[in-house]
This record gives sequence, C-alpha cells and structure tokens, in this order.
Amino acid sequence: MEKVIELSSNKIQFSWNFIDVTCHILINFCAYFFFLTLLGAINYANFIFISLICGIAQALIKLGQNDYIIVTKNISDDDLSGIFTFNILIGVSSFITLITIFFVIFYTSEKNLTFFISAIIMSSGVLLTGLSNSFLTVLQKNQEFKKLFIINLSSSIFGIFTVYIFSNFIDPIFYPFIMALGTALSLFVILISLKIFQPKVSIKKMKHTYQSAKMFVIPLAKNRPIITASKNIDSFLVLYLGGDLLLVTYTTFKKVLIFPLTTLYGILDRWLYPLLAKLDGNEKVKSEYLKYSKHILVVSTLAIVPACVLLIFVQAPMVNYFANIGITNINVLLIAFGFIFTWPFFTMPVLINPYAKVSRLTHLLPRFSIFTSLSIMLFIFTANVFFGENWITFGYALAFLTMNIYVILNFKF
Repeated sequence: MEKVIELSSNKIQFSWNFIDVTCHILINFCAYFFFLTLLGAINYANFIFISLICGIAQALIKLGQNDYIIVTKNISDDDLSGIFTFNILIGVSSFITLITIFFVIFYTSEKNLTFFISAIIMSSGVLLTGLSNSFLTVLQKNQEFKKLFIINLSSSIFGIFTVYIFSNFIDPIFYPFIMALGTALSLFVILISLKIFQPKVSIKKMKHTYQSAKMFVIPLAKNRPIITASKNIDSFLVLYLGGDLLLVTYTTFKKVLIFPLTTLYGILDRWLYPLLAKLDGNEKVKSEYLKYSKHILVVSTLAIVPACVLLIFVQAPMVNYFANIGITNINVLLIAFGFIFTWPFFTMPVLINPYAKVSRLTHLLPRFSIFTSLSIMLFIFTANVFFGENWITFGYALAFLTMNIYVILNFKF
C-alpha cells in the first residue's frame, strides 16, 4: 500500500515538474523569437553574447553547494544558512567579475554604451539568481514541484509585466535585459516571502557547513568550470568561426531543435536526481538511470523522420523569416538538419551528471567534461574547415556520438 501511494505521489510530482519546465521553456522560447523579430539579428546578437558570458557565471555559481542540500538526508537550518551565506559571497564576486569583464570588452572594442548598460542589467540578474538557488533547491529536494511551478510562472509573468511598464521609457534594445532582471528580482522576492527556511548570514555557519560538505562539494567545484566550458564552447567557437550572424542562426536553431531534449533533460534532472538520491545501492541507481535513458533514446530516434519531413515542408517560410531579420548568406536548412541528427546521441552524455553525483562517481566527470569540450571543438572546427560553416552542426552531432562511446566505456554500463 505504501509503495502504491509513493508511486502515485511520484507521478503527480513528475506531472507538475513537466508542466513547470515546459511552461518555463515555452515562455523563454516565445520571448526569444519575439525579441529576435523585433530587434533583428544584428541587434539581438548583443543579447546572445552577453547571455553567453552571464550564463557561464550563473553556472559557475553552482559549485556543488546546492547539490549537497539534495544528497544530505537531514539538512539542518544552520547548514542551509551556511550555504545561503556562501551563495551571497560567490554571487557578489561573480557580479563584480562580470562588470569588470564587460567593461574591458566595452573599453577595448567597438561596443557602445548601450552594450555596457545592458551587461550591467544582465549581471544584476545573475546575482539575484544566485541568491535564489538555495531556496529553489530545498523545494526541489522536497519535490514540491507544484509550488515551484507557481513561483516560476509568477516570476516570469512579472518579468513580462516589467517590460510592459518600461516600454514607454526605454529603447527596445533593452527589453530582453529588463525582462531577465524583472524575472530574477521577482523570483528572489517571492522565495524570501515564502519563508522556505530562515536564512541567516553567518560566516561561522558557512565555515562549519564547508567542513561537513567539502568531500562532496570540492570534486564538483573542480569539475564545474570544465562542465560549463563544455556547454558553451560550441557557441564561442561558432562566434569565432562565423561572426554574429552565424551565432544568431546557430543559437536560434539550437533553441528550436534541441528544445525537446532540453525539456526532457530539465524535467528528468529535477525529478530524477532527488529520486535517485533516495535509492539504496548503485545497482538500483544504474537500473533506474538506464531505464529512463532508453525511453528518451527511443523517442528521440523515432522523432527524426517526422522532424525532417516537417522541416522540408516549412523550408520556404523559414528562409524568408531569416532573410527578414538580416540573415541571407547562411544555409539554414543544413544548420537545422545537423541538430536533428544529434537527438539520439544527446541523452546519455547530458543525463550522466545526476547519475554520477548520486553514484559517487563525480571523480570521473572532470575527464568526461574535458573530453566533451575537445570533441565539440575538434568536430565543429573540422566540419567548418572541410565542408564550410553550413555544416558545423553535423560536427556537433559527431561530437555527441563520440561522447556516448566514452560514457559507455568509462562509466561501465
């Protein structure tokens, strides 16, 4: 009877997690194309570039301290306060570092003042998001996905409302940055007001928590920069190889065609990670991980044919859309096909992180992340040299194929 109740509860939480992640990504998806269409490719390239750098900072803020909340069976308020204090310190440090980096770019390049102001707004959002992480992780640990859905939806609506309020006073080029800041600010305010736990800023508690968590956190902290690099190296390489317009094209199709897998990953990561953490024994963890990985592999493989047919069907309006925003010299169809063929190879490399954390195999992650970065760089660069910039996404697909082979051989599945 208890198992039936637990299974029913898991399904309910999975459903709310699915709704939350899907809704969040759909809002971002719609906002992306709205602002891209409004601003054009050249102006929107600034937002993508700033987002890339801020995204790296946002990922580096999560050094493993929030993962410690999930894997610790009984986390105390003192430990939570210690982690919150650490998040403040690393958030402020990241904000200062970002402002310094953007000022150097502004001062040494042809970027105008609009770029630097936009970067300051976006960097402020990164700081607020870092402060929210410990609260969100507690809700994730407790699998309160219905509450997470309401919180995230409310903050996104406030972000949209913020753009509407400021639309009469500011240049449209600032709209995406104002939305990001408004969303982050409202998220932090909502989480504080809900009193999920009583955060107390205490260096003493932070040091005490560090002593308890360092054996778990330090390997993750060492690996985080490498993981972050592996997730962003392709975009920076594309920017280097083809400039702003190729980056916009690449990023747009990545958002559209990696979107289904990103959704599945977001759902499974937030739901499966705490679920795996509750299982006893690595064999049970491995069995559960492989079960879900196989399901996603089958679905993503079957989806290739209809996706290709649909892409050919909408080829003409798609080419016209890109021409209207200023992109005419790139074969957008080839860029799209390369991402579609990545789908079957995407699952195992992306989902290996929660499995490794729960199975205490985090020592294997740094080498895998280095391998990931090198594979992406090598295959994208090779595709560009031998076939041209229109084939770079096929290099991306081959990189993920090699990652699957690496995971199978080194994590001993």
